[in-house]
Amino acid sequence: MSEMNTITMVELPAAEKKPELPYQVNHADKIFAVVMFFLAFLAMDSFGLFTNPAYYGAGATAFVFLYGAACLVYARAAGQKTGKEAIFWFAVMGISAISYSCVYNQTLMMFHALFLRLVILYFTAVVFGALIMGGTSEFFFWDGINLLFLIPLANWKAQWMAVGNSGRYDKVLRAVSKAFLGLIVTIPLFYVIIQLLSGADENFAIVLRRFVEQIGERFHIWGANLLLAVPVGGYLFALCYGALHKRRTDSVKPKGIRLLCEKCAVVPQISICAVLTGICLLYIVFIGLQGSYYLDALRGVLPEGFTYSEYARKGFFELVNISIINVCLILAVRLLSVKGRNRFLRWGTVAVSVLTLFLIGTAITKMFLYIRAYGMTPLRVIPSLFMVFLAVVFLLIIAAQFGKVQVVPVAVYVFALGYAILSISNMDGRIAEYNLARYQAGTLDAFPDDVLRNGSLASVPAMYQVWGTTEDEEIKTMIEAVAEDSVRWNRYDYAPSDSPRYANIARYRAMQCLTDMGVYPPSL
Repeated sequence: MSEMNTITMVELPAAEKKPELPYQVNHADKIFAVVMFFLAFLAMDSFGLFTNPAYYGAGATAFVFLYGAACLVYARAAGQKTGKEAIFWFAVMGISAISYSCVYNQTLMMFHALFLRLVILYFTAVVFGALIMGGTSEFFFWDGINLLFLIPLANWKAQWMAVGNSGRYDKVLRAVSKAFLGLIVTIPLFYVIIQLLSGADENFAIVLRRFVEQIGERFHIWGANLLLAVPVGGYLFALCYGALHKRRTDSVKPKGIRLLCEKCAVVPQISICAVLTGICLLYIVFIGLQGSYYLDALRGVLPEGFTYSEYARKGFFELVNISIINVCLILAVRLLSVKGRNRFLRWGTVAVSVLTLFLIGTAITKMFLYIRAYGMTPLRVIPSLFMVFLAVVFLLIIAAQFGKVQVVPVAVYVFALGYAILSISNMDGRIAEYNLARYQAGTLDAFPDDVLRNGSLASVPAMYQVWGTTEDEEIKTMIEAVAEDSVRWNRYDYAPSDSPRYANIARYRAMQCLTDMGVYPPSL
């Protein structure tokens, strides 16, 4: 063959791929992968997104504590030490979970479910040491992105790898599979035997019929929860496994965030100081022009020409918005200003914080005047508590200008613990007690029927207490009317359930009170 007809095959180098990190699976991982599936099923059955939050009860409490205990045992088995912060978040998580078994939070219902789910995930990251700085820090927002999305998605195959590589547990899994297959094959035989036994004994037939009915009612729910437990269990195990083994937990790096912040720091300090000066002067002029107006609020005196309703509503939420804007302003100042020491910048931050504290105090006082005139409602209590939290934030900002105070971690701790305590404080019930006591004392003009009705089950014990002790037949009649309306319009809250996973002390007590009052079951 001539040289021209000779074709030389040249093998081109393949594109170099980034090697994937292997899944290192040990016995603790394998066991925890199976446990997590059952925990996910319990979560879907008692604390799932498709379960009405009105039904959350002992099952939700049990899931949270079992999940927390399983994570602690898993971490312990892997040699991970449990620090003080993990204990703190376990306490916050536990207090919030106990509220589902002990009290009824009609007002906080939806937000509480979201709060507890986020705390569960954050507790997981804390236990396994997956936070960016090893604990709650100024990177709190980035920690949230990391544990919500990046770590679970980067380890999504972890549960299947752990279960599939079961090693010496293969025999056990095969045995369980064969036993399950044997039960399925012998279903016709069981059917024939059951029919014969039912014909031989009527009592057995009645018991069996009830059992089949119960299974039939729950079968589709169990099936749906089993299907949902697969992705939910995989997500939770991916977070736990990735956090424990530090697999793909470094997607967000402190150095990269700091470099990004340095690139954003382009505004000269003199410009920042000018902005702070202008804002402070604006607040001073605003307060000065209406000095008596705000001083009256701080003294608890109603200014002339105002009703309590007009005075409390006028400007309250505007002051709340200003306080939030000032927090964002101080964060922007820290992010955008060119780094360097500047006393004026420090004192400008202090001045904005002090003036904001004055506005917060004014707003809270205005709301207290409103409550004194018209009673409590959740929409008056919750904003007031939020303003107290903002006051704590600004006090921390002031303290940080003169010492090493970690504003973000302390603010996160205060908010988390404060909300957990609020969730177990029976806020709706206490509001009902306060308003009824005020009405009986003659310091509240109108009967608080809307507040009692909106409080649902939480208001019932307070109504029952007054109903059983008062001699005023008019009050009794109004309480009975409110109770009947509440039962009629809040059917999900009052729907009976024999399942232990929905057990709730407040629900049980309220149903007893309603039965004694003669308004439950509702008349058709």
